[in-house]
Amino acid sequence: MRSQLVIEGEGRLADAPEGTSAVLRVVPVENRRSLTGQTTWGSIANPRMHRAFADLLAWTAAEGRWLDVMPLREAERRIKQNDSGAEFTLKPDERTLRRHAETLDVASYLTAEIRHARVQYRFFWSWAEVDYSLACHRAADGEVLWRVDVRHTAPYLSDREACAASLREAFRWLEKNAHDARE
Repeated sequence: MRSQLVIEGEGRLADAPEGTSAVLRVVPVENRRSLTGQTTWGSIANPRMHRAFADLLAWTAAEGRWLDVMPLREAERRIKQNDSGAEFTLKPDERTLRRHAETLDVASYLTAEIRHARVQYRFFWSWAEVDYSLACHRAADGEVLWRVDVRHTAPYLSDREACAASLREAFRWLEKNAHDARE
């Protein structure tokens, strides 16, 4: 099995406004259980992948200097501190999402929908599969500024490693999209 990465979307990284961003929603769509056929095959699903994905998204965007995204723990701390002890959740409704963006005083915010993220194995062979959509919204009105859909299959990686690698490639794709639009 070879590594496969498919990125589709619209918009450019440059469409995001200057200023700080935050990861405010990461929703897992698939609620899959881990399965095993003893030692010969299996599929391992991480029930807290949405939290790990949010951390990876914030870190990858900031580390690559693609966006100025505050760490997830910082966003959580600031919301609890400045919004009358409001609970931070990665699955907020629209009203809560807008209130969190206002509390954090960010220029934009990121949302993601994880269709699936899992590691599969058969005998001595393993591979990760991740499938998600990622969007950047203007904080003032919630308008989608750019969006990407990513599907990645990678041999010998964990689901976290596959997510991190595909996030880097998604940001590169969005950055390249800006160069292609100028030509």
